[in-house]
Amino acid sequence: MMSKPLPAIVLAAGESSRLGQAKALVVVQESPLLKLITERLHSEGCDPIIVVTRAELAFDCLAASPNCKVVINKFPESGRTGTIQVGLIAIGQETGNLPKSALIVPVDRPGWSQSTLRKLLDTEGCACPEKGS
Repeated sequence: MMSKPLPAIVLAAGESSRLGQAKALVVVQESPLLKLITERLHSEGCDPIIVVTRAELAFDCLAASPNCKVVINKFPESGRTGTIQVGLIAIGQETGNLPKSALIVPVDRPGWSQSTLRKLLDTEGCACPEKGS
C-alpha cells in the first residue's frame, strides 16, 4: 500500500444523456456504481475521496458514498477539466493544501481491478491504466 494516503477525485458530474440515467447511480451487484468505486478506493487507503457531481445528484451521491466528501460542480457542462478543478479545490479545502498528485477516477470507467488500483497507487509520476497491462 502507498506510504502516504493519495487523494482521489471521482468524476460524477456528467449528464448521462445517452444512458438516460445517472451513471454514478446505476445499480451493479445490488449497489450503486458510485458505492462500489468509493469502497474500492477506501479499501486501498485513498484519502480524502472527493465525489464531484451535479446539483440534482448531490443527495443521491452522498447516500451512495457516505464516507466521502460530495461537492457540486456548478458548471458541469464545462466538462471533465472543470470537474477536476472543483475536486482539486475541495481537496485543498479538506487538507489545507493542494496535492502534488491525485487519483482521477471517472465514474463511467469502473472496470479496473484492485490490483490495477494498487499499481497506480504505487506508481511515481503520471500513469494511466490500459487494457492488458
